[in-house]
Amino acid sequence: MAAYETLHPNTSLVPLVEQIQMNEVNFNAYWKEVATVTTDETTTRIAELNQYRHTALNARLKNPGLKFDPQNPNLLFGRTHLNDMRMGRVATEWYLGLGSLNPLNDAGLDLFYAAAILWENPVKSSSVDEHIMYRFYGETDYLNDRNKTGRIEEVTTDSLALSRIALSAQVLLDIARSTTSNPAEAKQHITMAKKSEKINQRLFDIFAVKNDLADNQKRLLSDSLKGLYDAQFEALELKRNNGSYNDDRYMYEYNQLLSKQVKSTMQVADKMTNGDIYENYFVALMRYSLNTWREQSNYKVMCTTRRQDEPHDQFRQYNLPRISYDAIVSEPMSGQKKLIQLKTYHQTDEEPYAEGIDTIDDLFEPELSNKQISLEINTGLSQMNGLLNEILTKKRYEGSTNLINKHINHINNYFASE
Repeated sequence: MAAYETLHPNTSLVPLVEQIQMNEVNFNAYWKEVATVTTDETTTRIAELNQYRHTALNARLKNPGLKFDPQNPNLLFGRTHLNDMRMGRVATEWYLGLGSLNPLNDAGLDLFYAAAILWENPVKSSSVDEHIMYRFYGETDYLNDRNKTGRIEEVTTDSLALSRIALSAQVLLDIARSTTSNPAEAKQHITMAKKSEKINQRLFDIFAVKNDLADNQKRLLSDSLKGLYDAQFEALELKRNNGSYNDDRYMYEYNQLLSKQVKSTMQVADKMTNGDIYENYFVALMRYSLNTWREQSNYKVMCTTRRQDEPHDQFRQYNLPRISYDAIVSEPMSGQKKLIQLKTYHQTDEEPYAEGIDTIDDLFEPELSNKQISLEINTGLSQMNGLLNEILTKKRYEGSTNLINKHINHINNYFASE
């Protein structure tokens, strides 16, 4: 790794997001393909290192007793060598290192196995448990029973176990969104979305009623809120795609779900950081502005999963343009897609993002304080909630709409100018 510290990337030669996305390869070959589409030496070498690490992690995931050269510095993750990592950490690094633009072609079974390991967070690291996926599949089915304690209740004081359980829900959501050539696997995508929803719902229920949350708990609350509704919107989209819902039924269910999302966000707004509440608000705002307000359903709006938001790709460490983002907006009919990085305000010294990732940092006036931004978000949520209630109940909303209209216009102008 020391050799990489002397490398100086030529950012003009770093591949564009579009170039990377053109490669629809098997998910295991993602980093190999990234290395082939760049002419920047640093990017090539780091992509090759990421491929090497992914291959080693994949081998260890399938064979926990496998050992590598203990002197190999390329298999250091922080200060820990791959040989010394427990399986929960192996699954974490494997998942977060898949690549933020990886379409995960035919990755379903491998992802589900990693999610099962993250769910159980096993202490032992040298044996294969043949039943771990069956247990995981069954245990998540019982999460709707609030009177029955389970895995999450067992570890409510273990922050590491909870963070890995939350990550398992992210993996399930990635499965639901992944592509596959296997029709039988495709039929499981709604099931994966539902299981992700159940995990996130239970985590949300736990943290939503707590006061004085620690920083890691605030993050878990925000992630569970985003994941809870993204999983439901994904299941809704899949039902429309398979013909279960026509456009009218889809739009009705969409507005019902968006109303619930806004209410849940209002419920816990005072428990999250400004950055987290902004991400939750902005995604709800885009769903409202691009679909509900226009009385159509042409756009699909998604929060990103952790591997996309905080990828373990070493790009940031070596001053490469970052390929991380907070939200995805796509037009399924045209195939066009926007990757969006959200900021509450413009930062002139911000590290650059790769070309093809849009930064939106001008929703709020630059002179606003964090407290004023928080107040504006809460006002926007309240007004959006009123307008959604009007749609669903047919009773006129008598409150002010000045702020939400301003924010809606901002979203619509942004997409109209692209």
